[in-house]
Order: sequence, then C-alpha cells, then structure tokens
Amino acid sequence: MDKNSENRVVQIADDVIAMIAQIATLEVEGMKSIGTLKQDLVQTITGKQVVRGIAVEIGENEGEVSVSVKGIIQYGCKIKTVCKEVQEKVKSSIETMTGLRVMNVDVHIIGVSFSDQKE
Repeated sequence: MDKNSENRVVQIADDVIAMIAQIATLEVEGMKSIGTLKQDLVQTITGKQVVRGIAVEIGENEGEVSVSVKGIIQYGCKIKTVCKEVQEKVKSSIETMTGLRVMNVDVHIIGVSFSDQKE
C-alpha cells in the first residue's frame, strides 16, 4: 500500500446509507413497503432527494449512524418478529457494506397492507 493512500478519507453520503437500509428492509418477509416522510423545509430548499420512509442520522462520534425506518407491514404477519428482522438486516447490511457502526435502527409501522402484491 502506498503511503499517500493511507491518509485518504472516504465519505459515504446519507442517501447511500438510506438506499442500503431501504433494500435491506424490503428483503424482509412481511414488510410490504416503505412509508413516506413529509418533506421538510431544508429538503425543499436544498432539493436533496430523500429515500422515502428512511431517515439517517450521523452520530456524534466518527463512524456512527442511526437509522429510522417507516414501513407498511403485510396483514397477518407478526409485527414484533418482522420489526426485529428489519433491525437485524438493516444493521448487518449497513455495517457490512460501509464499515460504519450502526447505533440503532428504529422501525415504525405506519400501516397494514391487505394486498398480496409488493408496492
């Protein structure tokens, strides 16, 4: 390894972390879709695209991140079981793909779907 390459910094955008969380969430059986978050004033001004239903917060210490997921669950699934699987899958995916430390994954079920098709 070159000495110059040791001092380089890698930055990962919040949107990338949110996309990883979204994909991981939708891979969990029973999670029908990701909910939507209201667009706030900062998002309106900056025009920054936000992955719907996923909020990413960078921790105070370097390399730490917290994730909040708002989702719609399939009718008939055990909410506690699905939420636990989402937490584990999101945490594992983000830590594996980015090397960041996931402090917590909050899952908020905002609805129930009675349809059999993925949204």
